[in-house]
Amino acid sequence: MRYAIIESGFVANIAVSQSPLASNWIPAANAKIGYRWDGSVFAPVLPSLEQAKVDKSIELAAKSEEVSTEDLTVDGVTFTTDNESVADMTTALSVMGRNPTESIDFKGANGWTNANKAALENMQNAVWVRRKAANANYKAHDDAITLLTTPQEVIDYDINTGWPE
Repeated sequence: MRYAIIESGFVANIAVSQSPLASNWIPAANAKIGYRWDGSVFAPVLPSLEQAKVDKSIELAAKSEEVSTEDLTVDGVTFTTDNESVADMTTALSVMGRNPTESIDFKGANGWTNANKAALENMQNAVWVRRKAANANYKAHDDAITLLTTPQEVIDYDINTGWPE
C-alpha cells in the first residue's frame, strides 16, 4: 500500500509498505510529495500568483510556437513553417526578385515540387496570415492572464481557445 509520510502538515515522501511504520504514515490515496495534509484530506499546494502566471506564460509561449509553425498547405503543396523553412523561402524570394523567371526545387512535407516566385509568395503570405493570427491570439491570452487575480484562476485558465486552424 502507498503511504504518505507527513512532516509539518505536508507530504515529505511516499513509501510503499504492507503497513504504516510510524504514526506519521498515512494511506496516500492520490497524495503526491508536497501536498498539504490537514488531518483528513490531501490537497495540492497552490503556487504563488506570480509563479502561476510564469508557469502559464511558459505554457502559452509553447502553444503559440506550436500553432505558428504547424504545416500549411497552399496550392496542393504542404510545407513546414518553422523559422528555418520560412528563412529559406525568404532567401529564395529575394534572389527571385532579381530574376523573376527563376524557380527552385522545394521539398514540401509531402514531397518535392518546383516552386516559382508566385508559388513562394503565396506560401509566404499563408505563413504571414497564420503567424499574425497566432500572435494576436497569444497577446489576447497574455493580456487575460495578466488580469487574473488568484493562482487557481491562472491554473484553470484555458489557453487552447482562439487559435487559427
